[in-house]
Amino acid sequence: MAPLTWIPDWVIIPYSYSPFDPLHLFFLLIIMPLAIIFAWKIRGLSEKTNRKMLLLFTLVFIWIDAFRQVYSSLITEGGHYAWWTFPFHLSSMPLYLCALLLVLKQSRFTRALYGWLAAFGTLGGFMALLIPQYMVSDNLLQTIHSYTWHSMMLFLGFYAGFSKRTGKKIRDYVDVMLLLLLMCLIALGINFIVNKYLGQHINLFFIGPEISPIMVFQDVAKACGWQINALFYYFMLSLGGYLCWFGVTLPARREASQEISGHQAQ
Repeated sequence: MAPLTWIPDWVIIPYSYSPFDPLHLFFLLIIMPLAIIFAWKIRGLSEKTNRKMLLLFTLVFIWIDAFRQVYSSLITEGGHYAWWTFPFHLSSMPLYLCALLLVLKQSRFTRALYGWLAAFGTLGGFMALLIPQYMVSDNLLQTIHSYTWHSMMLFLGFYAGFSKRTGKKIRDYVDVMLLLLLMCLIALGINFIVNKYLGQHINLFFIGPEISPIMVFQDVAKACGWQINALFYYFMLSLGGYLCWFGVTLPARREASQEISGHQAQ
């Protein structure tokens, strides 16, 4: 179905992506460094102020995702719901995690939530800003939305690690992996239900049963089946997340080590 004819032309601004075009460079060279610097600057926020910031991010995430849902369904899908925008992608998770962290007391579970942000908020933000061809659209507003969303993810990932709220031990990351596994299973269940019973194409988390569009994973799925690729994808995602988690929590671990050394010296 064609886009709705009553929508004014100025709403539909075409965009043709090319690597390192001005929009890409703006977010890559200006917004990304600023997000990391700001995350470091505010790493010592009190818990009260931290919750206010989480509330702000939750509201902004809700607002811009609602925009994406409505805009994509009206503009891209001509008045039909855009199932590919269903809000349970990997990049959608910060919306739910920020909302949960608003209401939960500090515990092992909240450390896992912050750890997930440090691992996959950082990973997802970096990958999207470095290699944006998987998230950009032929529509300028949708593309700006994607860049903005992933920049917010990146900020939250660094902030979670810098603020020492993630936990610093391997067992803390095991909890993050378990949380990721739960999310993958939920996404897979939604994929099956929507594909089988609603007849719509959807591949949340790119985990299956449809073939992943991401290179390497696409080849594995075609050669070995989506089940093998799902396991491979989970393993590689966990590994990439660990490297990011390890990196953004490194300053906190070093500071803790220095404090221990200082007490021992006394």
